[in-house]
Amino acid sequence: MPPYLFDTSAIIEIIRENPKYDRYISEEIITTSLNLGELYYFLLRKEGEKDAELWNNILKESLVDITHQAVIKAMRLRHKNTGRNLSFVDCVSYELARLHGLTFLTADKGFTGLPGVELVV
Repeated sequence: MPPYLFDTSAIIEIIRENPKYDRYISEEIITTSLNLGELYYFLLRKEGEKDAELWNNILKESLVDITHQAVIKAMRLRHKNTGRNLSFVDCVSYELARLHGLTFLTADKGFTGLPGVELVV
């Protein structure tokens, strides 16, 4: 299995030490600036600025660049799968994972059955 692109929920569950994510702890966390922004906001609300800054500093060097191509593909994916209720951020992250040959790691059941997805539920 190729390395993973972690969506926000996967990173949160690793931080929370959810045992379902134990097998991913040793993996390098690769993500996007959009996911890191969601994580920052989540931690700011739930844990405070100190934790938000800590994780921002840990992960800011592990970001894949967001491309125009990936955004357009993501919006096509989102439009095609309207009934799945996929978020903008997750669609962009999924398409960036595909573009970089990474497996998209998520808990979002809306991605069930899509190629290149590892779903943790």
